Amino acid sequence: MQPSSPFVTLSISSLMILPMPHIPWLQAPDSNNARGENYLLESEKVNRKREKMENIEVKVKALMDKQKVVFDCIEAEYREQLAGL
Repeated sequence: MQPSSPFVTLSISSLMILPMPHIPWLQAPDSNNARGENYLLESEKVNRKREKMENIEVKVKALMDKQKVVFDCIEAEYREQLAGL
């Protein structure tokens, strides 16, 4: 017979690991998720700004083209009047 040992032997398989309870104030913020959401919001904002700028550029170009046509007409009419003098 073996003498009784004052030490207790535990095996890993006999330990039971319990999940942590959900305590909102104890939980660490999910900074990766927050950063991901912020990145998406910022990229959407940048895309909207780029689209607005592209639309403005198209409108400005159309106005400049229209202005050129009007000036060309005015110039042609002026030359006609000069030729008639």
